[in-house]
Formats: sequence, C-alpha cells, structure tokens
Amino acid sequence: MGEAKESNFAYKYPFSSAAKILVSKANNEISERYLRGAAEHIKSALTQGLRYRNAHISYIMAEYVLTYVHARMLLSAIGSTILIERYARAESIRSAEAFGSADIDEQMEIASEIGIALEADGKIGRTYAIAFNRYISYSSASKALRLINSNLKDGKVSMNMKQTLALFEEASRKRIISGLPIKKEALPKEIISYAKSIDLTSLGLIQAPVNKIRHGSDDWIERLLITPIPDVRHRTVNLILAPYFVNIRGMDVASATKSISDYIDKCKELEPNTNVNESYIRYQCTYAKNKKTKPMSKENAKELLGSYIDI
Repeated sequence: MGEAKESNFAYKYPFSSAAKILVSKANNEISERYLRGAAEHIKSALTQGLRYRNAHISYIMAEYVLTYVHARMLLSAIGSTILIERYARAESIRSAEAFGSADIDEQMEIASEIGIALEADGKIGRTYAIAFNRYISYSSASKALRLINSNLKDGKVSMNMKQTLALFEEASRKRIISGLPIKKEALPKEIISYAKSIDLTSLGLIQAPVNKIRHGSDDWIERLLITPIPDVRHRTVNLILAPYFVNIRGMDVASATKSISDYIDKCKELEPNTNVNESYIRYQCTYAKNKKTKPMSKENAKELLGSYIDI
C-alpha cells in the first residue's frame, strides 16, 4: 500500500492497522492542541454525530487519526463506559459511510481486517455474502440484520448494501471499543490531568441541573449517571435518582422515569439481573415529587456506591 493510499485508509478507518502505522510515525508527545481537539471531537461525536468527508491532504488525514487516538485516551481517563459506547457508535457510523463510498477492493480489505470476511457478488450488483455463524454474531445489533430480512443459501447469508453497511457498522464499533477503557496506570499523566479539567456540562456531555442540592455539589450524581453500576440499583433509584431528577433537575415524572430507565438499561449491560422496572421507577419519581424529597447526601452515597464510583 502506497503512502498516500495508506493515509487515506487510516483516515477512513482510524482503528485499522494502517492507522496504527501512521501513529507510530508521528511525534509521540502529548500536546495541548491535540487534547483540546480531542475534547471537541468527543463533544461532536456525542452531541451531533460524526460524518465522513473526503479529504485529499495527508496532513488533514493524519490530524484526524491522531485526534482519534487522543480521544480514546481522554475517554479512558474520564472513565465512563456510557460515553465510550456512545463515542464508539459515532465513529463506527462515520466509518460505515466511508465503507459505503469505497471500491470493492477496499471494502474487502477492511472487512477482512476486522474479521467479517465478506464475499462480494459482482454479478448481482452490490450484494455481499457472509457465513451464517458470523452473521448471527451481529444480527441482534440492528433491525436491518434480522434473519427474517435475510436470504440464506449454502450456509451463507446474502445481504444487500443496507444490510452490509449495518453489519460493517457493528463490526467496526466492536473494533473501536476493544481495549477501552485503557487502564489509567497506562495513560500519560498529561491525559489524566487534562481529563480532570474537562467540564462535562460545558461540553454538552451531561445536563446541568436546574437547582442545587442543599447539602453540597451534585457533580457526583452526574458522574453516577455516566457510570453504570452492577448492584444496589433499587436504593440508587429510590434514594438518589428519583429525587434528583424531579426535585433538582425539575423534570416531570414521565421525563424523569424515561431518563432513569435509560440509565438502568445501561446498568443491565454490566449485570442483566434486576427487578428495577419502569413501574417501580415511575412510583419512586411520583413519591419523590409528592414528598419533595432530596437525594441522599454525598457522605451516605459513599457507603452505598463507593465500590462502584469515585464519589
């Protein structure tokens, strides 16, 4: 692969081996410029999404790849699995757009690299095939990949372009999220320091509360909302989240119930077994609103959640 083609490939797929080669050739110093750029890149990914745009200047291509690398480190330092997941999804959508505009040879190359082993059927147009067992491993991620929509023959699933893009998006998301979060002891001290200075509210990554908790700062609750927990969810909803959403953020019961349910869904990705359901959440939000209860104090929350989040 020539240098120009390698840079273009890395720019399109910043999780590829070509991107790793490009990064290895760059200056390894952590610069303030890249840290600021990575923070803005994360903000764009989480609030607006990322779009693939053609680039023909090698400098711009390299900038994107290096920003991607810094963004991974920053997200690891922040330590939120929810933010990491949302970022990986945004990057995978961008790369799927690049994949859709690529020629067959490039599509086969990146597909092979991320382990989906596509076969192109040029006689029927832009249709693709993949082994049934491989297809099943991705089919739960998208409605477009449901087996009811698929054509199975000789142990292979035939896919149209829409299905292929959905499959590539999910496969690239898994590649992007692999190895994240990076262990904090492996991160440069400049990354750790800069991550602490980031105001997640000002970046639009978390919502600012309407009021203030009487017993102190509510930042720890916002950190909780981007940190799934595997246990003590009943008490977390009852004593912290329901009072916080309805009496601090000033949300109505329906909106608070939806927000807390979304958080519990993320918690289920860590540990699916829970009896916390929508009706329980709605009851607790209604109770908190009627009684005008306040969230548990930070000091008491340390005892409840100290093993799951740095309060």
